[in-house]
Amino acid sequence: MIVMDSELLIGIVGVLGTISSVVLLFVGRYLATKNSSEFYQQALARVIMACRTAVAMVQQTYVDAIKARSGGGLTDKEKAEAMSLALAAAKSLLGIKGLKIVASAFGLGGEQLELPFLTSHIEAAVAEQPKVIAATLVDPSPGSPQA
Repeated sequence: MIVMDSELLIGIVGVLGTISSVVLLFVGRYLATKNSSEFYQQALARVIMACRTAVAMVQQTYVDAIKARSGGGLTDKEKAEAMSLALAAAKSLLGIKGLKIVASAFGLGGEQLELPFLTSHIEAAVAEQPKVIAATLVDPSPGSPQA
């Protein structure tokens, strides 16, 4: 039987305690980073969805009515009004709590949240709008009931 010196045993326990503390520290940092990354991804996904929905709402209620009335595109003033309506709709869809979460997640405040952040996502949603509409149109193939 091996008899260990008490000082040696205390030393081993101390080293193991230090190693386990370091391992726990790294595991904690990893989990915090992972959760933080998921939080940012979820916040961004909600912003993108709110902006897409806002653009679709403004398209259906404001832009289509103007195009039907004028028979063409929008003036610069009408485009600015459409952007303002889409921004208001996106903020409404996100809600006060959602806006606070997004501002906190991305370190934005007040005007920074609206102007560069939300408006850029609204502009992206406007740019992809024709692609979404085109993807939803059915192209009847020969032999289908719609052909």
